[in-house]
Amino acid sequence: MLSLCGLLTFNSVTCQAYVEDTGRVNAATSSSCQVALQAVRAKLKELPNLEIASFAKRDISKAYSDYPKERPDRYSIDMRGNQVVNLLNSPQLMTTLATQIIDNCKTVSSVSFGLANTDYGVLLGLMPNGTVQKFECLEPGQARGELVWGRTYCF
Repeated sequence: MLSLCGLLTFNSVTCQAYVEDTGRVNAATSSSCQVALQAVRAKLKELPNLEIASFAKRDISKAYSDYPKERPDRYSIDMRGNQVVNLLNSPQLMTTLATQIIDNCKTVSSVSFGLANTDYGVLLGLMPNGTVQKFECLEPGQARGELVWGRTYCF
């Protein structure tokens, strides 16, 4: 699945207001969030033939006007290696990892997992019912106007 917002997020200023490398400690990030981020990093590093290329926080408030209030951030995790496609085809593992981040990082509403240097990725987010779910894929031209929360463009 390809995400147009993912493409914009990774390659332009349109969706990206700031980036935080989670390898550095950010005083504004709660300790429970830092622990969750490190746990997700550790879990991904355990997977054979998978390397984290980038792990960054991005502002998504311009991409979605109806994002969950008080949660304007997304963590984008780009990976490389032979096993990335297997991870991207594992909704249960991605949901578990995304939920861990969203539950512990109170400004985060979504998490994307992607294959580095491509537009191939999966976006999951916090839904109005409180669950973390994969966003619905729309073909370009399917939606009129701006995207609504829970949907993303895919190719």
